[in-house]
Amino acid sequence: MRVTLLHVNHGWRGSESDADAEFVRQLGKRLGVSVRVRKLRKKPKKGDSWEAHARTLRKAIYRDESKRLGGALVFTAHSADDQAETRLWRIFTGAFHQLGEGILARHEVEIRPLLGVRRSDLRRFLKEEKQTWREDASNLDRRFMRAQMRQDLMPAIERMFPKAISAINSLAQSVKL
Repeated sequence: MRVTLLHVNHGWRGSESDADAEFVRQLGKRLGVSVRVRKLRKKPKKGDSWEAHARTLRKAIYRDESKRLGGALVFTAHSADDQAETRLWRIFTGAFHQLGEGILARHEVEIRPLLGVRRSDLRRFLKEEKQTWREDASNLDRRFMRAQMRQDLMPAIERMFPKAISAINSLAQSVKL
């Protein structure tokens, strides 16, 4: 099996975005695998959601790269935390029934094998393996609802209910709201 690292540079953070791309290039070199970096060029129209715009373009890149590589699958690192955030987002916005219960384990060419793994466990594993990682600063950018959820809502819920992430994810898997 041949592995290629794919990095989508959203370009939102200028030199920091470029540094993320360089981090992936160096990781590929260290691991001895090829790397493809694709940079988003189109900005969203005024009033459009930056997140939705980027997601649409990113998914198009996944399809293009899959086709270019003969039907290869694209593995992403969405975690159990991402899954719980998505489920709550959809419940709170009234989109749960319309958009489905959460992030699918497989959608088109995307595979998300880490949906059952907590972000903290992934970081701990990388630390144990003496591997570095980069945090995307846009995950802390409070202009984005997802960042606000990560910084405010999810920690508050977990302080009150320490098993909240696993409970949210298991409930959504067993009960249709």
